[in-house]
Amino acid sequence: MSFLPAQGDGDLIFSGAFAVALIYVNYAYTGWNAATYVTSELDNPQRNLPIVLFIGTGLVMLLYLLLNFTFLSAAPIAILEGKLEVGVIVADHALGANAGKAMGAVLALLLISTVSAMTMAGPRVLQVIGEDFKLFSMLSRCNSHGVPMSAIIFQGLLALLFILSSTFESVLVFSSFVLGVNTLFAVLGVFVLRWKNHSVAGAYRTFAYPFAPLIYLSVTLWTLVYVLLSRPMEGWIGVAMIVVGGLLYKVSANKPPSTE
Repeated sequence: MSFLPAQGDGDLIFSGAFAVALIYVNYAYTGWNAATYVTSELDNPQRNLPIVLFIGTGLVMLLYLLLNFTFLSAAPIAILEGKLEVGVIVADHALGANAGKAMGAVLALLLISTVSAMTMAGPRVLQVIGEDFKLFSMLSRCNSHGVPMSAIIFQGLLALLFILSSTFESVLVFSSFVLGVNTLFAVLGVFVLRWKNHSVAGAYRTFAYPFAPLIYLSVTLWTLVYVLLSRPMEGWIGVAMIVVGGLLYKVSANKPPSTE
């Protein structure tokens, strides 16, 4: 296939189908911001965190593009359309059935590393929520080694619920939609902070402001709207969960103890 622009690509890129497809791309990039979850464990985070994010995001982008280039070069696109196990299909087509099985095993091992990374980062977020809000104080409990065991167990049970209750595709669309909504408001918060002039000494200044966050907000909003239109069940369940979360926040919100 041709990797150069062709006639009709513009219509495709601005179509609803392409917008929904970006949900899967966003999922592939999930984790680029995970370093922010462990900011308290970084040395000199004001200097090092932007470096980590730029290098991490750039590396993930390069690897993602190279992987897709490899897949599209090694197998006809017709046999990849609508398939989830693309890596296995490509290896099977290019190198034979045994290679496909080996690739499946390698991908399974890679997923284990992803689980390990999320087990480290995710519970830290829940732990901080427990520290800030009395309603969720149980999540802040740590063992004698400082590991947030309550948050890890809760996250594990939630993952099992997703596995047992729906298909991989539905969970992927739902979780990516919720992540998209959250990042939409997080980036929108940059404008709110600037408008309210909440400047913090030594804080990171947003790159290419206001153009970079505006581009991100436009693409994300466009994607979310089309997900709601084409996958309403997953989208509206995500909206309902966020609304419930907002209500719980209103009920349980309290300021952290003063350190003065």
